[in-house]
Amino acid sequence: MIEVLKSIWEASQYLWSERLKAALSLWLPGNKKRWKLSAEEEQQLLTMSPSTMDRRLAPYKKKLGRRIYGKTKPGRFLRQIILVHTESWDVPEPGWTETDTVSHSGPSAQGTFAYTVNETDLFSGWGESMAVLGKGAYGVVKALDGMRDAMPFKQKGLDSDNGE
Repeated sequence: MIEVLKSIWEASQYLWSERLKAALSLWLPGNKKRWKLSAEEEQQLLTMSPSTMDRRLAPYKKKLGRRIYGKTKPGRFLRQIILVHTESWDVPEPGWTETDTVSHSGPSAQGTFAYTVNETDLFSGWGESMAVLGKGAYGVVKALDGMRDAMPFKQKGLDSDNGE
């Protein structure tokens, strides 16, 4: 059973446990034959608490380690003037998304390099990604527009970390 949980966690790009719990009900039905779960095992997975998921996945999370080349810096000035959403969204339906950028600069942050703009639906775990050169507004907004159009549902909200 832990292998099924681990497989879904990896396929969902390592959702945190509260979102993973919500995603299980979407991922399990289409994969019953693949994992050959009994009805009892499926029910155990669907009723597993987020804290139990964290405990079961802890050894795998530890192996992932931390990424050491993140480039986003905190925006201290903006934090004083912009209300920041700090709690998880309790979303009842698809369409509420979060976005972030990932740098592909290697060990150096010098010069212009590629970024991946990621957008993830909080309810379903559906994700879209697009590459951009640099972190300029034009390229990022164009990527966000493309991902919004590619999603199989209407976007209702977008949350970002406002990284620099």
